[in-house]
Amino acid sequence: MQHRRLVGLINELSDAMMVKRGHMSIQRVLVGLVDYIQVHFTTEEEVMLE
Repeated sequence: MQHRRLVGLINELSDAMMVKRGHMSIQRVLVGLVDYIQVHFTTEEEVMLE
């Protein structure tokens, strides 16, 4: 499920860049992507430690 969310965020970023939505919109998507990447990798590390 997390990978789907990551792909969705990457697609959202790509779409925002392709249609030139503007700096603020792209920045919002990037911040969301970075935040979610941190959550994702923290979760993966916890699973690997188990």
